[in-house]
Amino acid sequence: IRRVDVLRLLADPVKLRIYEALRDAPASPHELALRFGLKPTALYHHFARLADARLISVAARRQRRGVIERQYRPSARQLVVDRQLLRAAPTSRSVATVLAAASAILQVTADDIRTAAADPSRPLADRERSEVAMVLVRTTPARARELMRRLRGLLDAATRFDGLGQTRVRLTLSLVPVGER
Repeated sequence: IRRVDVLRLLADPVKLRIYEALRDAPASPHELALRFGLKPTALYHHFARLADARLISVAARRQRRGVIERQYRPSARQLVVDRQLLRAAPTSRSVATVLAAASAILQVTADDIRTAAADPSRPLADRERSEVAMVLVRTTPARARELMRRLRGLLDAATRFDGLGQTRVRLTLSLVPVGER
């Protein structure tokens, strides 16, 4: 993602969920509304914005109740934010948008943790199936770079595992330089 206006769309947790859901299988706004427990009219605007930004595209058209229903799929398998969006001043629109998108990602992750906590079939206490952790590491710049390299390796491994089964898991990683507080 190289444009702030496109990234701003993914700063909305609903649009982020739509994008993720379409990775599982093409779907129409009506189908996802039923899955999300929403009215279909609540999603049409989101789909239109995602399609206008070319984040999703029409995968199929079919006749449904006398109208042509469009099913959409993501335009890319993976989204990566261009680091140039972070090179601006800390108060710039692009940095604010990256922060908003990061916040949406963390909100979606927190929602998934809440849902798992309430669902006995997905016990958070099962260390084979879930992990929630935060660690503050004091290290050298060279070792911080090594840690980043290893995290990228974990992301690459997760990407290679994607599509190999029906079990869905969320991996949310953040490696951020932290100042003294």
